[in-house]
Amino acid sequence: MDPEFSVIIPTFNRVKTLGRAIDSVLNQIYHGFELIVIDDGSEDDTPQFIQGFSKVIYDRQQNQGVCAARNRGAEIATKEWLIFLDSDDELSLTALADFVAAIKIAPKKNVFLSGFKKVNSQTGEIEIFPASPKGYSPPLSGTFAIQRDAFFSVGLYDIELSYAENTELFMRLSQNGEAPIVLEAMSLVYYESFSGGSKNLINMEKGLFRILEKHADRMDTIDRWNLNQTLGVIQMRMGKNAMARKSLFKAICCSPKNFKTYVRFLVSCLPIISRRIYKTNLSQV
Repeated sequence: MDPEFSVIIPTFNRVKTLGRAIDSVLNQIYHGFELIVIDDGSEDDTPQFIQGFSKVIYDRQQNQGVCAARNRGAEIATKEWLIFLDSDDELSLTALADFVAAIKIAPKKNVFLSGFKKVNSQTGEIEIFPASPKGYSPPLSGTFAIQRDAFFSVGLYDIELSYAENTELFMRLSQNGEAPIVLEAMSLVYYESFSGGSKNLINMEKGLFRILEKHADRMDTIDRWNLNQTLGVIQMRMGKNAMARKSLFKAICCSPKNFKTYVRFLVSCLPIISRRIYKTNLSQV
């Protein structure tokens, strides 16, 4: 029997882009799927808009965040494979067919990861990003298919996260012995947004703190260095230079030969310079 998919789209106040995401699924050349839209308490016309799609399974919940919405979709899904798609992105026309071909080659594997095309929403410029063999560098929703039982076995999404939630999910999968099979195909068209939860500095800081809290003792030194350095830069952008120094010092301890980390640590000691280098749009905080 050919693999079948539950494609899950969480949405919140994105009626202007939701149709694009839905159409990209309904227009797939492979038809073995169900499409589930989880409305995370939208205050726009999403409930009325969705009535125009007879093939969509629609469920609405009180606003709980994107991870809770994805988990709700997984709970009501009836197919063996799950694909999560954000409501402002698109699946490529052959996304499901590409995953089917890969699953047939490696039927005992539980996670398959593809690359994506990034579209700059302001300029229309397109960049190509092949899948990373490591799996969490970081994966985007829409770039991976995961076997439903494997998703539940690692505890679903962490509902405390609204940033780097896929990175954290793949860390738990890796700790559970689940290494993704990497595809050459590009399953996702990712529209780069310059607002939203993943660009909110508070969400970013909170997310990285939580990931380090949960996984630091099981990460290799390169991952700890990367996350602590990223956290330090975010904290400088927020004007939290004292906290940034602590994060960057931890990064130095992980990778003492990395010159750039020393430079960032020095910048964190000079608030006037750090404010010039790491300018922050207040809307991002």
